[in-house]
Amino acid sequence: MKKRFCLKPISILLTVILMFGILAASLYAFADDDSVTFTVGTDMHIENTLTELEINYPESELYFQASGSGNLYDQAASLTEKFLNDSADEGASFILIAGDLTRNGNEAQHRFTASLLSDFESKTGIQVYVVPGNHDYFRSTREEFKEYYHSFGYDGALAVHDSTASYTADVAGDYRLIAVDSNDPGNDGDGITASLLNWIEEQANAAARDGKKIIYMMHHPLLEHLYMGKLLMKDFIVRGSERIAEKFTRWGIEYVFTGHEHGNDIASFTGSNGKKVYDILTTALSSYPLEYRRVTLSEGGADIKMKKIGECDTSSLIPGYTSAQREMLETDYEGYAYGIFRYSVEKKILRYTSPDFIKNKLKAGDGALSDQIDILFNAINDALNMPIYNSGDGAVSIEKLAKSKGVTIPRSDYGSLIKLASALVANHYYGDENLPSASNTEAEIFIKGVNTGLEYILSRAGRENLNLLLEIIGAQSPLDTNELGLLFRAVGSEKENSYAVAEKLLYPLTDKFLIDSDVSDRDVFIPGQGSPQPRGLSAFATFINKISEFIKRLFSFIFPLQNRM
Repeated sequence: MKKRFCLKPISILLTVILMFGILAASLYAFADDDSVTFTVGTDMHIENTLTELEINYPESELYFQASGSGNLYDQAASLTEKFLNDSADEGASFILIAGDLTRNGNEAQHRFTASLLSDFESKTGIQVYVVPGNHDYFRSTREEFKEYYHSFGYDGALAVHDSTASYTADVAGDYRLIAVDSNDPGNDGDGITASLLNWIEEQANAAARDGKKIIYMMHHPLLEHLYMGKLLMKDFIVRGSERIAEKFTRWGIEYVFTGHEHGNDIASFTGSNGKKVYDILTTALSSYPLEYRRVTLSEGGADIKMKKIGECDTSSLIPGYTSAQREMLETDYEGYAYGIFRYSVEKKILRYTSPDFIKNKLKAGDGALSDQIDILFNAINDALNMPIYNSGDGAVSIEKLAKSKGVTIPRSDYGSLIKLASALVANHYYGDENLPSASNTEAEIFIKGVNTGLEYILSRAGRENLNLLLEIIGAQSPLDTNELGLLFRAVGSEKENSYAVAEKLLYPLTDKFLIDSDVSDRDVFIPGQGSPQPRGLSAFATFINKISEFIKRLFSFIFPLQNRM
């Protein structure tokens, strides 16, 4: 009888424990289920005023409309619509667009783009958030931009910066967006001022007080995404990037979504406090590889996936496309975009290495310096366009010149150094580049080809003019040019092993360009860094859990007691 009497309160206690345990578990599960899924697109460059396909390079049968940036301007609107619709199908709670919505930033392009976004929002109920890019200010002001896109972040903003088009908004669940206008209107570079930086800090602190996790978006990349990027692409990174990144690690800004550079790359910075900030750069929607990002954030971290736009809507093409182009667009859309991109890169390299461009940059005018530049950069262009392999007609080639030094160039389908260079650039823009020079054919051809090309340039231009190139690089570079200096001094020196010395220098230098040692640029999970739970819910769940623990301890005391009865 005693045992039956004792079992009754124990059963009641057990029931209470189970109830509180289930409640605590449910609350914790609810608190932990804070994930949100959204998509990120950028650099659409919408152009709605073209009535016929542009002809920029008539010598190319397939890629005559190529532009300096490789964008498919006439298809930008249909690509954007596909991105938006795909985002809805992916279950996105909201959509981020990190700038350069338009090609030239004129009123017609802005109103067309805003209408396109508005139609999507009306149809799906999915909120789109935008920030301006440098293109959006080519022919518009900040106030005009905010008026054009008032429905896409500004109307429901928690705060708007006084002198820029920056704002904050609660986007979903426990997440707050800090959307920053990183532009300096009239220039391609960034415009993050001390005032704007102070505002960002205030908004980050406000988010922390409100128990919100931060999603940060701006157009200009926060970090360097390419070796010597600050030299080669100085307008593509915010000034004082590491100083700002250090502040971000202290302000709880962990994920920064950016555009502008037109590539897929994720770079990280570790602050003095051990915290990391990730700059998640996304490729342009209007150029190769025609992709956007799908992101799921949770307490555990960031799950990031690349998504392809895939098919071309040939029914929306403007007049001017040839039958060969249409066929390729229908059968290999990404391949077509790849070809346009590489052709654009090649034309841009040749433009930037043309004697006229260099003379204009250096304000050389007429005279001895102008003559030196002509000799040197004509030789460089000849080397870039020189066939890599022997054609059998006795013409000069990289392979033939290398053979005279006892060097063998691996076989490939690349016709010239500039063709190889455009392929390597496309590889970087695609993301996840990992081409170690010691075990990669492209890298080996590039190193041996560049070395041979430098020897050829020296034979054409002379050492005096080759030294001029080093001076030009040194004058333009804030970085230490020892590696480049050693390379140029080694090329063509009177030492018998000069070629081998130069090649040895090129291997580690090339690896810095071709190997990305940071996290994966494409499909990756980035673990979280212990962001706090929302304060109200976390406190209540902790309170319930403590009650449950107390009852369990009481039960553990009574249970052995009743066993002794």
